[in-house]
This record gives sequence, structure tokens and C-alpha cells, in this order.
Amino acid sequence: MEKEKLIDQIKKSSRIVRIMYLVSFVMLAVVAVMLMGMIFELSGIISNSNIPFASLVNDFWKQIELDYEHLSFLDKLIYLHMPTTVFRIIMILEVVLEIAVYIISIRKLYGIFKSLSNGGRPFDSAILKDIKLIAWMHIVITVLQNPVRGIVDGFVLWCLMKIYEYGCLLQEESDEVV
Repeated sequence: MEKEKLIDQIKKSSRIVRIMYLVSFVMLAVVAVMLMGMIFELSGIISNSNIPFASLVNDFWKQIELDYEHLSFLDKLIYLHMPTTVFRIIMILEVVLEIAVYIISIRKLYGIFKSLSNGGRPFDSAILKDIKLIAWMHIVITVLQNPVRGIVDGFVLWCLMKIYEYGCLLQEESDEVV
């Protein structure tokens, strides 16, 4: 009874992860529109134009540049030492990288939940490999945004990976005994 209830919860979680996966593609589309707007702005199409999109793009960048205090450590360094255009390109590339990490992570989580809901073993080496990939990608993103928090979060994730790795080892030993 308990096992069936847990598997049902895993199936529900799998559906939620699938929705998150689809939403992340919408976010990627928004970033693509921002990138196109920036390309148009750099080429001079937007800056001297009366189209509504031009003011939207210009207002967006003005808000980002005015909101200096909320920029990540890396973004502040880039903003202070590079031209505005380079700063904008790097900001967009950071967002694209973050969204790519989220899409890959969500896809891997969906695979894990799908495997578990179909009766797969929770402490499997394939699941461990996916969890390690997710953890390392998030560590890299967090270190880029905030080095101190990234190191602390990285240590916590590393500890959790080691605990899970030990669980996989116990699962293998248990399978060998049976």
C-alpha cells in the first residue's frame, strides 16, 4: 500500500516536471526574442525606429543597467570593465546558458521519475550519473552568479551525491547477495 502511494506521487511529480520542461522552452523563446531585439538594436534598426518593439527593448536594457545593485558578481565586473554592447551580449549568453542547464536538468529529472514510476530501482548507476550531471551544471551556474554561495551549494550537493553514491553501492551489494 505504501509503495503504491509513493509510486503514485512519483507519477504526479513526473507530470509536473514535464510541464516545467515545456515552460522552459517558452522561456528560451523569450530570450531568443530579446537576442533578436539586441541584434536589431546593434545594427541600428531599432535605435532610430518608431516601432513599439524598439522602446520595449531599450526600456528593458535601461532597467537592467539601472538595477546595478542586483547584478551578480560576474556581471558587475563585466559591466564595469566592458562596453555596454559586450555587457548585453554576455548577459544574454548567461541567460541562455542558465535556461539550457534548466532544460537539461528538467529533462534528466523527467527520465528519473519515469524510470521510478515504471518500477525502476532508485539507487541505480544511471540515475546516479544523471544526478551528478544535474548537480555539476547547477554548481557551475551558481559559482558564476555568486562565487561564495556557489562554493557552499557545491559542497552541499557534493555531500548529497556521495550519500546517493553510497546508496548505489549498497544496492549493488544487495543485488549480488540475492
